Amino acid sequence: LAKFRPVQGFVALTDCLEPNHGGFECCRGFHRYFSKWKHERPKGPKYQGAFTPIRPVEDADVLERLSHVPCKAGSLVLWDYRLPHASTRNMGNIPREVIYISLLPR
Repeated sequence: LAKFRPVQGFVALTDCLEPNHGGFECCRGFHRYFSKWKHERPKGPKYQGAFTPIRPVEDADVLERLSHVPCKAGSLVLWDYRLPHASTRNMGNIPREVIYISLLPR
């Protein structure tokens, strides 16, 4: 029986339209390749549960594919757990504010 993973997301409370202002990044479309990538990538340290970390050296190609997702205050941003994702360092002058959520169907 496959374990269900929640849909992750956030509601933006502030605009984050420019890269490097603390905004969300992800590898768009990676969910289509996740299973193959997970099984073919070089083995690394063992982790508890189903967590699949992105490693800076071994997964440099994945990190290069991260792209900024611009969003305005009030935007709902949702992503599948199979999308590598991160928040960038905020190099701007305005804090980025969001409310994170997880959606788990009944």
